[in-house]
Amino acid sequence: RRMLSCAMVAGVDEGIGNIVDQLRKTNLLDDTIILFSIDNGGVPYAGAFNYPLRGAKGTLYEGGVRSPGFIHAPNIFKSSYDYEDLFHVSDFFPTLASMVLASLEKSADVTQIADMDGVDHFAALTEKELVTEECSHS
Repeated sequence: RRMLSCAMVAGVDEGIGNIVDQLRKTNLLDDTIILFSIDNGGVPYAGAFNYPLRGAKGTLYEGGVRSPGFIHAPNIFKSSYDYEDLFHVSDFFPTLASMVLASLEKSADVTQIADMDGVDHFAALTEKELVTEECSHS
C-alpha cells in the first residue's frame, strides 16, 4: 500500500510539473497563482506516513488535521517563507480574491469579502504576521 500511495503522489507531482513547464515555456509562470494543499493528514492503513506528527486522518491530532500546502505567486509575494498561522479550506476563496484584486491594483470591496465564509489571510501573508486569534472545531 505504501508503494501505491507514493506512486499516486509521484503522479500528482509529475502532472503539476508538466503544467509548470508549459507555463514557463509560455512565459506565464510569474503571472500565475499556484495554490496547493491537501485536505487532511494521511491514512496509515492506505500507505500514508505522517511522522513526526501524531495521529492520522479522522483524528484531531496534528497528523489528522495538519497538512502541507503552498502558494506560488511571485508577482504578489516577493520572497518565500513558512506561514505559521492556521489556514482552513474556507479561507482560500477570500484570500485568493484579495490576491487577484491586489495583482490588478484594485481595492477589494471589504464588505463583500467580509460576507464570505472563511478568513482573508492576504494582509497577513504579505505582512508576514499571524491573523487567527481563535480556533474552533466542529
